[in-house]
Amino acid sequence: MSENEGHPIGSIHKIDSVPAVTRATFVIAWTALWGSLLVGYNTGIMAGALEFIAGEFPISTLEKSVVVTAILVGGFLGGLLCGLVAERFGQRPVLLATALVYTTSAVACAFADSIATLIVWRFVMGFAVGASTMVLPEYVAETSPARWRGVLVSITPLAITSGFLLAYLADYSLAAQGDWRGMLGSGVIPGTLMLLGLTLAPESPDWLLCKGRIEKARAAYLAVHGVPWPREAMESASCGNEQSVTWSDVAVKPVRSVLIVGAGLFLLQNLSGIDAILYYAPEIFRAAGFASVEGRLLSTVGLGAVNVLATVASALCIDRWGRRPLLLWGLAVMTVGMGLFAASHVSSHDSVLLQRVQVAALSAFIGAFAFGMGAVPYILASEIFPLRVRSRSIGLCSAAAWGINIVVILGFLPLVELSSPEAVFGFFTVVNLFAFFFCLYLVPETKGRSLESIEKNLIAGVRTRDLGQVIEYEGGSGKDRSTP
Repeated sequence: MSENEGHPIGSIHKIDSVPAVTRATFVIAWTALWGSLLVGYNTGIMAGALEFIAGEFPISTLEKSVVVTAILVGGFLGGLLCGLVAERFGQRPVLLATALVYTTSAVACAFADSIATLIVWRFVMGFAVGASTMVLPEYVAETSPARWRGVLVSITPLAITSGFLLAYLADYSLAAQGDWRGMLGSGVIPGTLMLLGLTLAPESPDWLLCKGRIEKARAAYLAVHGVPWPREAMESASCGNEQSVTWSDVAVKPVRSVLIVGAGLFLLQNLSGIDAILYYAPEIFRAAGFASVEGRLLSTVGLGAVNVLATVASALCIDRWGRRPLLLWGLAVMTVGMGLFAASHVSSHDSVLLQRVQVAALSAFIGAFAFGMGAVPYILASEIFPLRVRSRSIGLCSAAAWGINIVVILGFLPLVELSSPEAVFGFFTVVNLFAFFFCLYLVPETKGRSLESIEKNLIAGVRTRDLGQVIEYEGGSGKDRSTP
């Protein structure tokens, strides 16, 4: 692959510079769309449903947090375990099971007759949410040419944000009737659409190759790319399929360095304050002085729309501008927006002007998040890990994301009651500032680089920030001879 590594287009494997668009490509995009949309939809739907659930089943502030957090606990376990399952049985079977869990748990939540039943089924649904955030980006990355990898993997964050927006719209449309059961049960529709797409989806050629199923791997590659898999590309994609992968393989020095980057990005992503806003936006707007339920939900819909539009902009720019600029510019605006929102709570006056300032600050924060931190970590996680340990490594990143998500969502409302909104949002501001410098010094630029070349740099001991550089090696020693 060395003769192709410097090409500005590149590819996952050495194929034509303009990869073919096949039916399998559309099926993969369809699966990624609905599978990721369900993450945002099923987590975001509780923002509007919670108030009506609390009306039917009187619950405390802490119990509200538990209802919201149940799906996140399932997501944590699903993200941690599904990597192992996908590694053994393949990504497609895991995604099929994920779609089935989405549909059945949505129906069960709609017919829940107690808070305990609702919590159990939201927990079960969380396994599907965790599987979507872990398996789908890896699946799409392994079946996409590098020329389009950023755009196709961007379907994940774009669909997640679209799912939040659709959930907020469903909440708003059913708010007049107080129909929280209809809100939660409506997730069966996208779940069914995901299931239908998976009946036509191929298995990952890389996974088949790792399992020694050479002919099936070639057939899957041909179906996805529209051209045969070149012999030298297959050799460069070899992952030592004769050996079993253990957790110690993830802890070795070259992998450990990128694990710090990948897990760190997801930790900072979910500690930025985005989860508190997306899950509790109506509660936040009520504390800010928005009187009516419809007004709070409509403002939440506005935030969801900003989230989607900024994610679309990110998908259009990420393969043109690169990963690092989106992260750094996004975090700079996030820090300012969150700081302004925290400062707005110092004032004791509830005025229309102050409410507008708060909405503008949150909109700037969410837009900047979607443009950078919302999208880029998914793409980088699918690019920086060696193929052989990619499933387990991304699984750890996903678990880290869900783990900190649980802490934030479970503790947000109680912390606001115990301290103050300005203190909690001030903490988020400091986190975003730290994340800026974390990305500045550690995150690589991987735009247009093949996965094999990134892995080669990693094995050679190149520092994480430079993994996307074009480096020539002298005599296989791993010494840098020239960098652009």
